Amino acid sequence: MKKELYRIFLMMTAIVLGFASCSDDDEVAKTPLPPTSISEGAKTVSTLAFSWTPVNDATQYAYELKDEAGSVVLGGTTNTTSILATGLKVHTTYTLSVWAYAALTGDKTTSPIATLTATTNDVVQLGTPQAEASESNGIVTISWPTIDNAEYYYVYVDVEESQIGNIELATITSTNSIPLSNLKLGDHTVYVFAMTDDENYSLSEGFALTFTKTKAELWRTDASYYSEGTGLTFPVQIVGYEDGSYAIDGIYGSEEKIEFYVDSENVIDGIPEVAFTNAYKENPPYYYFYAGNYTICIYYQQGSGNSGWENGNRSKGEVWFYAYIYDAEGTYLGGGYEDITWDTGEASTTIKVASTK
Repeated sequence: MKKELYRIFLMMTAIVLGFASCSDDDEVAKTPLPPTSISEGAKTVSTLAFSWTPVNDATQYAYELKDEAGSVVLGGTTNTTSILATGLKVHTTYTLSVWAYAALTGDKTTSPIATLTATTNDVVQLGTPQAEASESNGIVTISWPTIDNAEYYYVYVDVEESQIGNIELATITSTNSIPLSNLKLGDHTVYVFAMTDDENYSLSEGFALTFTKTKAELWRTDASYYSEGTGLTFPVQIVGYEDGSYAIDGIYGSEEKIEFYVDSENVIDGIPEVAFTNAYKENPPYYYFYAGNYTICIYYQQGSGNSGWENGNRSKGEVWFYAYIYDAEGTYLGGGYEDITWDTGEASTTIKVASTK
């Protein structure tokens, strides 16, 4: 019995010693996983995209994104090989660190840390709309080329110079043109901005366009202008406008004009008088106009009969008024009637457009 117990003891001892020997022989030192390689992807003013190469035997990856001050703004673990960092600051540099983990039961340990520095985009200002003005039938159209990345446009007309129905014009449009109707005659300034809701772009600089709102012409015909004060005759054109007013265009061979309307409330011997609207200086009953190398001082007084509009239409008519004529030095040359007549049958028609400055 004692022999049998001793034999069992020796066997147990051998087994224990055998296990200890096997454990010592099988222990293997773990090696680090190889490092990954990081690449930068698409980016915006507030996002950065990163991806990295897979690491063999890696079970997951850890990452940290730090700002310029070294503060961690994003971190965690993932089983994928990419991340998208959002909510970042505009035009700011960040550093991403990535390392791989191995299985606890394997023969590998954590990989070395890989890093990559990237910078978010700066905001890009939209291009400035180069606007132009054109006029047709009393409507001025403001147009501009399409601006890349613009989603819409803001158009503003200076209320001090222009009103539409006594309401300031400020509008947003997705098109690249806008019609302006019922503008007062004269100079106006319109401002055009390109806009977008995309955070990657900012409001453009405003383009200021100054244009002249002219009257809409209905007809235009050649006429003869005789000046009794100088004894000279000049070719001119008579213009009829949509608003019922008229003009003598090209007086005394110049680029100047005399604009007037027919005063139907003052009729002398069945002929209505004419009243003048665009004098450069008014001192009623005297109205002053430039005329090339001359100055015309028109005498107009309601009910005087010193002006008249007879049979006036696009094909035939006559307009006259009394005037005093001066040369460029202010020397008085004489006075008398300025008589404009036309009789052309079929009148030629020319439509003018708004001029820009």
